[in-house]
Amino acid sequence: MKKNLKIFIPIIAIIAIIGGIFFFKNKTKKTKTPEQIETRKIEQINKLALKDRPFVTLIPRSDGKEVTLGVDKVFNATNAEYELEYQTDTLIQGVFGNLEFTDKNMPLSKDLLFGSCSKGKCRYDEGVIGGSLTMRFKGGDESYTLKSDFNLQNMDEKKGVFTSKDLRATLDLGT
Repeated sequence: MKKNLKIFIPIIAIIAIIGGIFFFKNKTKKTKTPEQIETRKIEQINKLALKDRPFVTLIPRSDGKEVTLGVDKVFNATNAEYELEYQTDTLIQGVFGNLEFTDKNMPLSKDLLFGSCSKGKCRYDEGVIGGSLTMRFKGGDESYTLKSDFNLQNMDEKKGVFTSKDLRATLDLGT
């Protein structure tokens, strides 16, 4: 019994010492002053006047597995990051990338796949119904961000009647 007690007492002492170190270490932490607190700038979206915005299009491929992102008439920007988020039947997916703008490559277009390809094999996301496109333009005097929703609809399924995502606008092709 005395032998067990001799081992037990040093273990308790070690635990107490370690606990004391953590207690006093946490107690001596200094609180940050307002100048030390990091602040993040809130991103301003769609604040650029309509007349100054670039012309951006999303044109779907006939099978709905890809869209072509088109950009033209870009003012005061040399590049842009894009985020195409889209809703499938079960989850939200995304396509991300960068575009470089020069006078020689305008208008610019890029194919964006709803899915992924690796080593020549492609996997397409099924049931894509819509999503949003966010573009962060940089360069020139200042940077700006534009965001818009899109609604992907199949002409055969909709019988030539297309609607906006919020159902406020309708286009009837009369088919």
